[in-house]
Amino acid sequence: MMPHPRSHKGVSPEYLTEDERRAIRALKRLGKIWPESLELLSMNGRLYVTKPGDTPMTKPGAGRNPDTIVEEIHGIENDGGDW
Repeated sequence: MMPHPRSHKGVSPEYLTEDERRAIRALKRLGKIWPESLELLSMNGRLYVTKPGDTPMTKPGAGRNPDTIVEEIHGIENDGGDW
């Protein structure tokens, strides 16, 4: 199997379906109106909206603070890992 042709951004746009391009455009539009008070958090394949505010994002010895979670977003595959 040949690897995907890549541009400096990863997979070249011509290798995306119209639905994939539409989804990316929708995310870009959302980014323009997203409130600074909210954050997206990807953990263990789950996507969350959090509102840290004055609540610490981490709890000592417990990692991320679940008290900051506002909503879990379903239907968007994600990976909370690092490169």
